[in-house]
Amino acid sequence: MWWGVCGPIALAADSADELLRRGRVADALALAAKDAVERPGDLAAQELLIDIRMTMGAQPTAEREARDRVAAHPTDADAHYLLGRARADPKSSRAAYEAALSLAPGHARAQMGMGSLHAAAGRHAEASAAFAAATAADRSLVEAWLGRVRAALAADDLATARTIAAEAHAAVPDAPPLALAAAQLNPERAEATLSETLKRVGADPEVSGALAAHKLANGHPAEAAQLASDALLDDPTIGDARRTLLFARELASGRLVSMEALEAARRLEVTDPAAALAAYVALVADNPKSSLVLLGRASARRITGDKSGALQDVIAAALADPTNDEAAAVAGLALREAGRPAEAVLHLRLAFEARPWDPSLGLALVAALREDGNSEAARATIASLAAAMPLDVDVQLHYAQSLLDQRNYNRAYGVLKLAMLIRPDPRLLAAFIRVAPLAGHPGEAADVLEPVAQQTNNPSLMQAVLRLRKMAETTR
Repeated sequence: MWWGVCGPIALAADSADELLRRGRVADALALAAKDAVERPGDLAAQELLIDIRMTMGAQPTAEREARDRVAAHPTDADAHYLLGRARADPKSSRAAYEAALSLAPGHARAQMGMGSLHAAAGRHAEASAAFAAATAADRSLVEAWLGRVRAALAADDLATARTIAAEAHAAVPDAPPLALAAAQLNPERAEATLSETLKRVGADPEVSGALAAHKLANGHPAEAAQLASDALLDDPTIGDARRTLLFARELASGRLVSMEALEAARRLEVTDPAAALAAYVALVADNPKSSLVLLGRASARRITGDKSGALQDVIAAALADPTNDEAAAVAGLALREAGRPAEAVLHLRLAFEARPWDPSLGLALVAALREDGNSEAARATIASLAAAMPLDVDVQLHYAQSLLDQRNYNRAYGVLKLAMLIRPDPRLLAAFIRVAPLAGHPGEAADVLEPVAQQTNNPSLMQAVLRLRKMAETTR
């Protein structure tokens, strides 16, 4: 499917958790590490550092740091709780949480940790009980409240989930995640809940985006467009807000007459594609200037095998509204698939300029430039993309391959080395091992990889270290 191309990365933010929410993991890690050192007794700061390390694939580092804390403070329940959070194995994680509870039977966060283990294992009743114990001990624990809501939903108990969500929002009214849960589960109070939350916390893109969707669904497209714009101004990566804005603009301008009719046609695509196509023919007649309707008919045409008609529709959708970056993205991808890279470049560039955080669009633009014979622009674009997205594995691999294609082995080696140390992804490790001999650095590569192999206890990686050392010895 072409519909829906969205991705991570974002703009400036003030806190580590905000940076993490926006996808700026490397920046979040640097700030979280600083906060954790400066505030050793702040459990939220320690939790965030652990969570970021886990996100980056650096679980061994998180666990090692937590072990050191336990060794330095063996009777500190908080230290044992943090070790449980840093562990990947449920059995050893549970042992750490139980150690924390034995030292401090009312430890709220350790109960929360037990709840997360129960939930992961599908033990919904036990999870609910553990999360409830956590919120009873500390009513400010947003994570535990959300755990209670999810446990009720997992047990198909919607009534209880609604009650807990309302109670959670009342307990912590300035927590956007709880406001969002309360609004979703109690839709009759959604507008009041979300509006009151915005008044309490100020700008919050997720809450603004949810309120925008509510306004759109209730027939207020102009208000929805403003709220969605506010959300995207603060965080342009929110896909739901972007979708809301596209619909709201078309409805407010009169280019789209009925969102309900369009949604009904989309649902038919799954159950009766031929009927969906017939519905879209009528919709296009009634909404000839709607990019969204044209994109919908393109999807139905593609499903029914009319690739040529689908391509015509996505191009028409992009031309109908040059501000619709989704239409530009879909048209660019479709034109590239059709073997028309020069035209694809025009649309993909427009889409990527609107969504520079989206690696899939950036890589598609690079590929289209290369297919169009503009290798210099392709190299410049992938280099820029790699600098902007140091944690995206696909981007770093494509950049390294671009350097290898230019026979710049040393630079490719350096790129992979840095990327691998930031995020020890198996694909980066494999590429680094392959490139090291080409760059003439098998010995250094072995030195770099050995600590990673030891931390991860990876036998195949240790074998690669030994192979690299042998290569280094034979080239001396």
